[in-house]
Amino acid sequence: SPPSSTVATQPTQKPSGEEEKKFNHPIRQNLLPALSQQGTHPEFVRREITAQACDYLGCGYLEKSSSHLQERIVFQVRGVRSDDHGNLSPMILTHMGRATTETQKESDGKWTHYAGFHKSLELYNIDKVILDERAKRQADLCGHILITEGCFDVLKLAEAGIFNVVATFGAQLSKNQIPRIQEISEKLGIKHFRFVYDRDKAGVQGAEEGVRLLQKSGFQVSVFDWEQSFSAKKRISEEITDICDC
Repeated sequence: SPPSSTVATQPTQKPSGEEEKKFNHPIRQNLLPALSQQGTHPEFVRREITAQACDYLGCGYLEKSSSHLQERIVFQVRGVRSDDHGNLSPMILTHMGRATTETQKESDGKWTHYAGFHKSLELYNIDKVILDERAKRQADLCGHILITEGCFDVLKLAEAGIFNVVATFGAQLSKNQIPRIQEISEKLGIKHFRFVYDRDKAGVQGAEEGVRLLQKSGFQVSVFDWEQSFSAKKRISEEITDICDC
């Protein structure tokens, strides 16, 4: 039997796209030993991210390398698998690199990852949410899991000591990511999920669509209110448009 719902044998028919593919298979390559400038690269400094947060999530700058991810900020993306005895452990699914120059953005896109990986099937940081005691304790105390857009959002929240959070690799929750939501719910006994997407139009619309999708699947859902008032004179500044601005 496959290690978990995240890993299975290849389907008999070759999938024609992300909507038809059902599983991402684990890979052996581990770029973590090659990552550097954790907390010191300008992209981390700008966001006030320390080496400790980078080490926790497994991200850093990849210098000269044979990988097409070289000279990018690289995040290791992991899933969770179970052995024959029900013991859970993380597995590497891909590495995702964010461009650090305009040339990289123009040539290969702002974000890139290994060929064959389908991000619409996964949630970033699911392994920590399920396996890390701090994340599980926070989920239990507050009663929900946060859903953000991207890897840097999760990193910024980890820097702030918030660990019960996953990301959807963009401002949209795919129906094919619902099994990952169900996996978290089953493992942690959590039924409530809260969207903290960006404050822009795409984030607002993506959260609204995500709410409908999760409610249809039987989950309790809420959305972070960027317009909320904390007191008569204190609100979130309009200049803050996403978690990384905080």
